[in-house]
Amino acid sequence: MKTARQRILDFIQNHRAATVAELSQALQSSSSNIRHHLSILQEQGAIEVIGERPADGRGRPMKVFALAERYRGNNLGLLVNALLEELLPGLANGERQMFYRRLAERMAEKIRRTAQPIAAKTSSDHLTRRLYETVQQLSAAHYQARWEARSDAPRLILGHCPYAAILGAHPEFCMVDALIIEMLLGAGVEQTRRLARDEHGLRYCRFRVRKPTRPVG
Repeated sequence: MKTARQRILDFIQNHRAATVAELSQALQSSSSNIRHHLSILQEQGAIEVIGERPADGRGRPMKVFALAERYRGNNLGLLVNALLEELLPGLANGERQMFYRRLAERMAEKIRRTAQPIAAKTSSDHLTRRLYETVQQLSAAHYQARWEARSDAPRLILGHCPYAAILGAHPEFCMVDALIIEMLLGAGVEQTRRLARDEHGLRYCRFRVRKPTRPVG
């Protein structure tokens, strides 16, 4: 069964744009409930406000919502699949491993450069500070990342897979993600969940953080 947010996204995708009133009528849900879900979807970067429409009567203009640019679909998955299928058959197994490591290094460096620096929320625990920085960097790269403290080891959760379009044919990109995280965080990670569903039905991946591999600070 689809969640309320999935139904909202489906409606907006099918109709290109929608207001709260239109969604409320189509999904038979209260306006306040629709606004609640729209607010969360905006925070997740799934939708955006593209304009306003005059309200019926004397009310305020109604915001018009549409899918965010990166949710509207493209052929990048098709392109990347074709490129990998052209490249990988010519590489031996060891060469493939080196290829993915170099790819992860290049991507980690680009993520590090493009993310905006943030003030550390803590200055005493180096791993904690690095987790905050890594989450900020990954979220800027569309991973919708967060982390959770645990008694045994922290957990890093990715709420969005940027490679979902090619992951079926190339599951090794989970390994690339792990390498990127390790390079940004300076600590080893172990993937414990892969495209699992949370209590709201949303997909996520989870990584357990190991002891830092290099000093930070």
